[in-house]
Parts: sequence; structure tokens; C-alpha cells
Amino acid sequence: MYGGSQTTIYYITLIAQEINKLSPTATAIRLIPMGLVGGTFSVVMGPAVSRFNTKYLLLVGMALCAIATLPGCFMFDREASFWKHVFPISVIGVASGIDHSLYCEYLHVLSCAGEYQEFVCGMVNTAFQIGSGVGLVLSSAVAEAVAVKKGHWELKQYETGLWCCVGLAGVGFVVSAVGVKSQGPLKGEGMAIH
Repeated sequence: MYGGSQTTIYYITLIAQEINKLSPTATAIRLIPMGLVGGTFSVVMGPAVSRFNTKYLLLVGMALCAIATLPGCFMFDREASFWKHVFPISVIGVASGIDHSLYCEYLHVLSCAGEYQEFVCGMVNTAFQIGSGVGLVLSSAVAEAVAVKKGHWELKQYETGLWCCVGLAGVGFVVSAVGVKSQGPLKGEGMAIH
């Protein structure tokens, strides 16, 4: 998830600034809703985990991480629209995908036995750092091999990078489906640290 989501933010920023010719300030202003929607989703997730199985919520979040990137994968002309391609990725990706998945990940960490919680929290944070870097390196290498060396223009290169983000999120979905233990809704003291 981290490799796909953080790399997606890198590519949508490049599309906004290099293709849409927005300044860094104009890009930041247009991405403010990303933070607002993300904050709102963080609040909504509290009641959601008390009603639904957190593994299923995690899988929904992982699927949304992959789906959110798709508007940027279908930019057929040289002029990508910020509002049609970049904006949906930013809002859906950060709110439904990243916030959704992170919330569930940390709840699974808190459900570990007390003596393992610190270790597992450290592993999740390490995965964030490594996943972000590895995701960017992998997508850049694929974009270089597939788009740059074949003489494609910048937009095609960014599309290729975004397809890599879809793939990384898909791998995260499969790993989560197979490797995460099913955990029912969390009630009251179930959310407290053991």
C-alpha cells in the first residue's frame, strides 16, 4: 500500500506541475481538499471499525488505493485535465485508500499481544519508509524502460508510473487478503492497548 499510495502522490504532483503547468502554490491550493477529506475519513473510521470486520475494511481500503489511481491511467491526450484526472486520484486515494487502510493496519497492530505491539508498530513504520522508497524506484524504473526509452512524451511516462501504482496496491490487496487475520468489529475496550 505504501509503495503505491506515496508514489501516486509523486506522480499526480508531477502531472499538475509539468503537464497542467500549475505552480507549486497553485498545486498545493488545489490539493487542500485531499487533506480535508482525509481528516474527515479518519473521523468516520472510528464508528466503522466498531460495526464491521476490520480485515474487510482493510481490503476495501486496499482496493480503493488501486481504483483511485485509474483516472490517471487513462489520459489519452497530451493535455491531462487536473479536475478530471489528478483531483479524483488525490481525494479518493488519500481518503478512501490511505486513511482507510492505515486506520485498519494500526488497529491490527493494537490487537497484538502487549509484548509484541512495539515491535509490530516499528515494522509498520519501517514498511512505510521502505515501501515508499521502493515503490518510487520500481515505478520509475518501469516508466524509464517502457515509456522514456521508447520516446514517449511526459504524460505517457506518468501514466506508466501510475499503472505501477495500481499494481503495487493490487499486490498489497492480495497480501492483505492472504496474510491478515480476520478480526471482527472492535467494541469498547477492544480498541484499548493491551
